[in-house]
Amino acid sequence: MTDRRTETRNIRDRYSYDEPPRKSARERFAEYQKELKEEQENRNKPPRKTVVVTKEETQRRNTKTPQVRSRGYSGADRVKDLFLDIADEIQYRLKLRGTYEDRKEKLAVIGLAAAIVLAIIIFILILCGGKTRKISFTGGSTAYSIGEEQFTLSQEPYSCDGAVYVPAEDILRQFGYEVSWNADMNAFSVAEKRKVSYIYPQSDIVNYDGQDYQFKSPTMIHNDIVFMPVTMLTQFTEDTISTDGDFKVVKRPFRDTLETTSITDEYRLSAEPVKYNDVYLVGEDTAMEMLAYTDANSSEYASVINSIAAALPEVQVYNIAIPSMAEFYGPPKLYTDQISGIKSIYQKLDQSVMPINAVEEMWQHADEKLFFNTDHHWTQRGAYYAYKAFVENKGWEADPLESFETQNYDGFLGSWLNELKGTPGADILGAHSELLERFMPKTEYTGYVYDDMRMQKEAADNWPAIKTDDNAYTTFLGGDMPLIHFQTNLNNNRSVVVIKESFGNAFAPWLLNNYRDIYIIDPRNFNGFGGHNEEFNLRKFYDEVAQFDDLIVISYPNSTTSSLRQNIANLIK
Repeated sequence: MTDRRTETRNIRDRYSYDEPPRKSARERFAEYQKELKEEQENRNKPPRKTVVVTKEETQRRNTKTPQVRSRGYSGADRVKDLFLDIADEIQYRLKLRGTYEDRKEKLAVIGLAAAIVLAIIIFILILCGGKTRKISFTGGSTAYSIGEEQFTLSQEPYSCDGAVYVPAEDILRQFGYEVSWNADMNAFSVAEKRKVSYIYPQSDIVNYDGQDYQFKSPTMIHNDIVFMPVTMLTQFTEDTISTDGDFKVVKRPFRDTLETTSITDEYRLSAEPVKYNDVYLVGEDTAMEMLAYTDANSSEYASVINSIAAALPEVQVYNIAIPSMAEFYGPPKLYTDQISGIKSIYQKLDQSVMPINAVEEMWQHADEKLFFNTDHHWTQRGAYYAYKAFVENKGWEADPLESFETQNYDGFLGSWLNELKGTPGADILGAHSELLERFMPKTEYTGYVYDDMRMQKEAADNWPAIKTDDNAYTTFLGGDMPLIHFQTNLNNNRSVVVIKESFGNAFAPWLLNNYRDIYIIDPRNFNGFGGHNEEFNLRKFYDEVAQFDDLIVISYPNSTTSSLRQNIANLIK
């Protein structure tokens, strides 16, 4: 028989911790496991969605007070909950087994263990959330700092539309990420342990560990490197970011159709123009012609450029339409509003064609010598500003004009002398020679002239981009050759085709500073024009001779007229 003391102890043990008297320990433990499972399911992340990072959020992320962002169920949360789950399970098992004295002793042990676990949790939280550093970028310098350590970027940061940009690959590698190009995603893969994120060139979306985040400023390609805004960098680090000093300003590439471009009469000559043959003499030292971009010619010309782009979908096609001297400097009688004609062309171009606004850049330097006074062409200085507009649209940089070596000739007399021959204007203009500026390429190169598309009929080798022993406009490219191929010592694998008439001669040499291979085509020397019967087809040239990256069609008003326009169209027949 059991004595009263034993019965009392059994009853106390049975009803300790206010447990239901009619449920077994196995049943209670099953209920606990069910509750634990439900709790864990409630911790699951919400469905993936694009998070729009607002201006306020961007400012919050960039404040100098460390900000710890939540990215769902963090590593610290997992460690904390793991310890709590273990402690709960041990405590529950202790409640179900052993004598009262055993449980009392073991509960003291679990109390000590809980204190240790709590200390570990606090340490982990401090380590994960409280240790922040300051990352500092300075304008005009490739040096930057993370905390007290100094590092160097491959290129200096810059500013665009008010946002500061840094080379993405450089900085992410410094943070310990593995960065590689994913051709299938057309994006940079940024990996850290089991997390993989994607940065898309020229996009405001970053896929961070499977979730899309949208930012105000997109990534940019500048000098063939992907740059990211520092606001986007905050997605990959909890450190605070500061920017100090004056950052160089870079324009964002976009389709500039001259919508905001206009000029004034500031530089117009006031002398009454006198016409000799088809040339107007303005004063004693300047001659010019009266040209216009008509609506009909502009439409047909734009259609030809679109056809080229359609025939070469693998190639980025650019169009550079330039004004003549009269647009900037001609008396009111010779002004024909060529800018409106260029706008008309650019507005009719397909989205696959990138128009280049050379007018804006040229007008900003209209106080310089952009055109010859005695010749119908522009100067190499004038062509430089069109080149500058082009490379900046590409996301590259044009070296300053003053950084180039010059070999000039003071005594230049140009093509207008021939046009004025036999008139009083020839003597008047011939008494006013002018400066011929020549800016030499910075690269080493070889040049060849060919009479055929397949580059098998070599007409000349060692051909210079600028002939310093020629003091006429033919100093540029040596004149209008059928096909010229320049290969520079640049190791960038860039290649370009230039379709041009004589205005392109002063432009093309500038490209030797940016491309490894430059192919210069004068369509007037092919496809039957002027008795030149050699065939030239751009599609065949791409497939059989040279797979080029870019194609530039550069023209001045006369190129849009029927005969010259047809020469360009014949290149894709």
